[in-house]
Amino acid sequence: MINVYKSEIRKLFRVKFIFISLLIVLGLESLFSSLLFWKAKGPLVTDLSKSSGIVFSFRSIAPFLGIITLCIFASNTAQEFLQGTLKNLLVREPNRTKLIVGKILALSSFVSLLITICSIWGVTLSYSLAPMARVSTSKWSLFSLNFYSVLLNVLISSIAYGLIGAVLALIMKSSVSAISAGIIWILVIETLFGFLGKSITKWLPGSNLANFGDGGSKELSYLHSFGVVGIYVGVGLTLMVTIFNKRDVAN
Repeated sequence: MINVYKSEIRKLFRVKFIFISLLIVLGLESLFSSLLFWKAKGPLVTDLSKSSGIVFSFRSIAPFLGIITLCIFASNTAQEFLQGTLKNLLVREPNRTKLIVGKILALSSFVSLLITICSIWGVTLSYSLAPMARVSTSKWSLFSLNFYSVLLNVLISSIAYGLIGAVLALIMKSSVSAISAGIIWILVIETLFGFLGKSITKWLPGSNLANFGDGGSKELSYLHSFGVVGIYVGVGLTLMVTIFNKRDVAN
């Protein structure tokens, strides 16, 4: 498994791939932070001046970071089928469980690094843009519990998004189909379910992942989302290992 992990990490840290990935997440954070502080007025300024204001912008883009992670996991999982490299990987590591677990661990490490860099960039932007919006930073601290708890929540929710993408990629053998299905479900179908009532949405993956990354809400508790996300992650991992072990790679 260690060799699989190292091999996957080497592939993920290609200069072009990591540059594009960083450009996307840092560009997203830059855009949202700029708009947030530019339009900050009244109650929003008060919220930003609290100790949690240091990660306000970063926490707000958590669902988008999750979708980006879903795309990264799906594309890297499906490309082994599309490029025909899965057979070669199985020759080097015939234990399929070790192969898929090593790949997921490598992808999780890569995404964790991206999101951590994004969070630090978000804090840097917040400090630099705060004077423009007349936001007080006296209660902000990079060493506060707020920063690390939000970072951990966003990391866990993003990796859970990624597992959804990986499962879809294993089922469909296509990154385009997997990404399309994941985004349509999260952004369209769950929104339609939302019109039917909160009793349905509180059990759906997208709603709970977004709520978990945001630290919970009045309508949906953090512990509820933690439990639901945990169930989906467990089911996702089981499906992933089962499908990958049963998948025919001869054709």
